[in-house]
Amino acid sequence: MSDAQAMCAVHPDAPSVVTCHRCGRFCCERCMAPGQPCNECVARALSELPPLEPRANYARYALFVMAAAHTAQAGLEAVQLAASGPTVELIEVMSGLLLLAYIPLYIATIVLVCRWFHLAARHALARQAPLDVTPGGAVGAWFIPFLNLVRPFTLTRQMLATSGADQSVVGPWQAA
Repeated sequence: MSDAQAMCAVHPDAPSVVTCHRCGRFCCERCMAPGQPCNECVARALSELPPLEPRANYARYALFVMAAAHTAQAGLEAVQLAASGPTVELIEVMSGLLLLAYIPLYIATIVLVCRWFHLAARHALARQAPLDVTPGGAVGAWFIPFLNLVRPFTLTRQMLATSGADQSVVGPWQAA
């Protein structure tokens, strides 16, 4: 009686070296690393997630709107310093109206950026990124004083490393 070697489910000519802990499929060295799900499980997990680009675009546009609101407020302050008489009152009214619009815009921007970061962490974890936090923990790092100066950017570098994207953009983003 001979010992039969299990063969890879994807590459029938290659012997199986391990089984996927997620689906139980026999896999060769090309299909997976030990202790990780197989390539098909990773692809399935990624396909089940919503696309990241729409949320990234919403967050980007919200940040542009916030930058425009800051620029408008700075412009009103500069004009107010140079103005006198009834013009000052008009500028104060305009500044107050801008502030009323600013608060909901600020809250909406926070929500949109957090939703994007949460989904980005979910995508990274589906690609087997070595993140040591959950997607909720990744978002929560933005709200912890002093930790928010370092942790989100470290997580972003880790997420970009697993996607093969350029990590050099994270430094200027952190500086800004």
